[in-house]
Amino acid sequence: MSVGAILLLALVLRLPAMGWGLPNPLHPEVSLHPDEAYFLAWAEWLFDGRIIAKHFQYGGTLFYSLLHGCTLLADLLGMGDMHGRIVVARVASLLCSLGSLIVTYLAASTLFSRRVGVLAMLLLAVMPGHLFWSQRARPEELFALEFALNAWMMARFYRGMGSERWNLLLAGLMLGATIATRFPGGVLALGYLVVLHQRHGSAMALVRAPRLYLAVGYTVLGYVVASPHTLFYFDSFLAGLAVQWSYQSAPPVWTMGYGSVWWQYLSVVFPQSVGYPLLPLLLCGLVCALLVRDKRDLCLWVVIAAYALLLFRASWVMVRYTVPLLPLLAIIAAAGLDRFARRWLTTPSRRQGALLALVLTVGGSLVPDLAYSRALMQPSPQDRAAIWLVRHLPKGSVIAGKLEYRGDAFTLPAAASIHRWRYALHWSDLLADPRWRFLVVNREQVADIERLGEDYPDPHARQAWLLLRKQLEPVLLATFATRVNGLDPLLLFTAYDYRQFMATIDIMRRKGVSARDAR
Repeated sequence: MSVGAILLLALVLRLPAMGWGLPNPLHPEVSLHPDEAYFLAWAEWLFDGRIIAKHFQYGGTLFYSLLHGCTLLADLLGMGDMHGRIVVARVASLLCSLGSLIVTYLAASTLFSRRVGVLAMLLLAVMPGHLFWSQRARPEELFALEFALNAWMMARFYRGMGSERWNLLLAGLMLGATIATRFPGGVLALGYLVVLHQRHGSAMALVRAPRLYLAVGYTVLGYVVASPHTLFYFDSFLAGLAVQWSYQSAPPVWTMGYGSVWWQYLSVVFPQSVGYPLLPLLLCGLVCALLVRDKRDLCLWVVIAAYALLLFRASWVMVRYTVPLLPLLAIIAAAGLDRFARRWLTTPSRRQGALLALVLTVGGSLVPDLAYSRALMQPSPQDRAAIWLVRHLPKGSVIAGKLEYRGDAFTLPAAASIHRWRYALHWSDLLADPRWRFLVVNREQVADIERLGEDYPDPHARQAWLLLRKQLEPVLLATFATRVNGLDPLLLFTAYDYRQFMATIDIMRRKGVSARDAR
């Protein structure tokens, strides 16, 4: 009963924002969630034999195989346009999210108890990081489901459930498939080694066990089955790893000025991934798990520590990178809270106080969850700005827009045919162009310039923006942003990959331009 109620709660929390930014007449071929349309197109290229390096940027092609299946299903259902394909892909991500809740319950119940399983499932259901990525066609929820499945297999090993040979086969195939989704999933192998070491009693006995090498073979087999393209296009595979390395070899501008990467993950990304209301309860459970140590925790702690080291070595600071860890954190925190309850909550008054704290923290987590989902139920600022431009600027007006990167179709309003748009990749290009009369800016593109000041890594871009700003009227023509009851949710969600979906669009006019000479 409790498992069903939590699943229903999770579904209610995850459904509202499923329709945000979908393709519409303003932008029929893309959604406003970056990369969704590209991912689906690349998946079709992969199965058509048009191989590019980005097919292997995650280390394997399992995610693209899933998207290809979504495309086939959408076509079968008569939803073959980009809108329908993205809807089907988002539903698949939602199902992965709900599946990871169920598997987290199974893993925690197997390793500890049913009470721990229910609590772990509840904690995971309301964590913002787990919730928000269930509404997008991205690989994060698939990766989280695979982490939960591997944790369940570790629990089965520990408990000696079923044949060890059969468990080795399933675990090897699952681990291989996880690596084929994202290479960092390889850290799960450390958890399996811990469990096998506990079962065999010594490191030497483990090393000499032939089944260990059999498990390695199963893992390789699982990877090849999940990502067969790696064998056929090995050069593209290496090029894809180089693409990912290029992303992680230099710090992006949004991470600058906030301290080291590990500090940003600990002080911003992790709290905003699990949610500020839930953070005290989660930390209490983790501390209790450390104080009252249990061998059953060790396989999960090892994976968390190894994955955290990878995060601290990354250049990009992203909430979505933490999503696969959330099922493991929920299990350990729930187990720690259960130990705390059994040892110290020995009186009715203490148990009532603990129950009240649980209700308040979980209930408090629903407030930002619902606020963010409600915000994404509104029309996007980009679409509202596009409609405003058509209604308020004269036909033939020349409008300038700054793209964040080549192929950027997400951060600015869609261009209407009645206007003439001048797009540029650099502020200096707009500065040198006398033809445009209005400027449309996504405030995220200038926020870091103004925040970092003289420390901005590209002084030429900063200088160009400052000079360009002097050419603009001081009063904005219009601003479009996402608001929740008059409060800006960015006050709570300040991490980069939350913030980029909460666009603020400013529309400005060049000095000396009136309605008559706007063309």
